[in-house]
Amino acid sequence: MAPRMVRLAVAASLAIAAVALAAASTAPAQERPVVRTRCGAYDAVPSGAGSSGHPTRLSIQRDGRLLETVSDWWITRVDCVDLENDHTPELFVSSYSGGAHCCETLREWTLAPKAPRKVLEYDAGNAGGFELRDLDGNDRLELLLGDDSFAYFDDLSYACSPRRLPLVACSGPADWSDCTRQFPEVLLAALAASVEQLASLRKEDPQGPCVKGSALGVLAVSVLLDQEETGLETIRRSGEGGELTKWLERARPKVRDWARNRARKLKTGKN
Repeated sequence: MAPRMVRLAVAASLAIAAVALAAASTAPAQERPVVRTRCGAYDAVPSGAGSSGHPTRLSIQRDGRLLETVSDWWITRVDCVDLENDHTPELFVSSYSGGAHCCETLREWTLAPKAPRKVLEYDAGNAGGFELRDLDGNDRLELLLGDDSFAYFDDLSYACSPRRLPLVACSGPADWSDCTRQFPEVLLAALAASVEQLASLRKEDPQGPCVKGSALGVLAVSVLLDQEETGLETIRRSGEGGELTKWLERARPKVRDWARNRARKLKTGKN
């Protein structure tokens, strides 16, 4: 399949996945039990059990020797993958801290022959969950994440915030970079979902508090698409809202700053 066709097919599936992820409950869904996992020459070994029955600790071992440890309220997911088909596996571990609207952390190690090297520590907040997909058909996997940077923005409640914006990360020789703008299909799928939500909220309650949050989501994704003015015009066409327009004008500098700097969320891990 040609790369363009691959990207279009992925975009369609991402639109469906975005709706499902946005509707997820606060607590992370566990797709499968976390069990002892062999990853190259290493073992990921879960232990402990909280009140939920989930493991609370995960150790990375080699030949029985403890090398790394993750402890949290839940260990939610463990994946062993070869991101770049270079026969060096990567280990992804997500954990959940518990509590309302918080917090999931994703960590990744490259399991090199000499020792594991932590490459990523991503604080997902309540935008937990991740996917690994080859979005451009080049046999290298991209990392699809959620970004909740605008949770509780300004005077928004959590329920009304645009709390899961798309973030695509690409792996490099030493760390991850924000490459979301390289995949406009991902952003267009998110924008379509946000515009649909805004229209629905306008019909239900034109002056409702969640209208602002939905409009902010449209603006944020439009900025990532380099279509800021088009996004604002889309919001204006959705209905009357002089106060909303003024509020968005005040928010615009912060949205632009977020778009420029959110790669900082992709922390390089340090052992």
